[in-house]
Amino acid sequence: FPVVISPIEDTPAFRAGLQPGDLIVEVEGQSTLDMQLEEVVNTLRGGPGTKVVIKVAHRLGAPPRRIEIEREIIKIKSVVLVEELDGEIGYISMRQTRFSEETASEVQSGLQDLTALGVNSLILDLRGNPGGLLSQAQQVADLFLPKGVPIVSVRERDGRREDTKYSLQNPMAVDIPLVVLIDEGSASAAEIVAGAVQDNDRGIIVGNTSFGKGSVQTIFDLYETSD
Repeated sequence: FPVVISPIEDTPAFRAGLQPGDLIVEVEGQSTLDMQLEEVVNTLRGGPGTKVVIKVAHRLGAPPRRIEIEREIIKIKSVVLVEELDGEIGYISMRQTRFSEETASEVQSGLQDLTALGVNSLILDLRGNPGGLLSQAQQVADLFLPKGVPIVSVRERDGRREDTKYSLQNPMAVDIPLVVLIDEGSASAAEIVAGAVQDNDRGIIVGNTSFGKGSVQTIFDLYETSD
């Protein structure tokens, strides 16, 4: 069954009460067991204002509950909150958002604002963040890590080729004490950032065990031949 990694805050799924780990067992009266993810997504999508009915089980074997969700156009910012907490602690929240094309720019802007306020430590909140673009995970980690240290290694399934991504820039926040918050809904790109911080002893990871999504998807164009 398709698994909910983490519903993004202030979206129809979040307001309907979906939780990390929920199993989507039925969409519009059709069982999703072994259904291709693309088919599930296409069935869930629809015009703004229309509704879709799903059934969700909190765990395998649990009785499913019926949920009606009204579709809408969803606009997501990666950084939802930047503020100074008591004690000159900076806080950047990416909680229940995702890593998209502008994520690194948004985090960099937040760091600039907090630096101007004179914060002397930082909390990066990645709880419930299901990930997104690998390139943006690399660029976000680059803001905190010393230049030249490894961020993530991507190994092909057959193990023949491995590509290690390193920090390339002079970081904005290399010396400031750092805490990264994660939970069971932190996945993919969020785990890459947290893992890079931990593996390079750059900061402290606080929270629950993360989701554990270690795959990277790459799209290849297939060309039809006469052979």
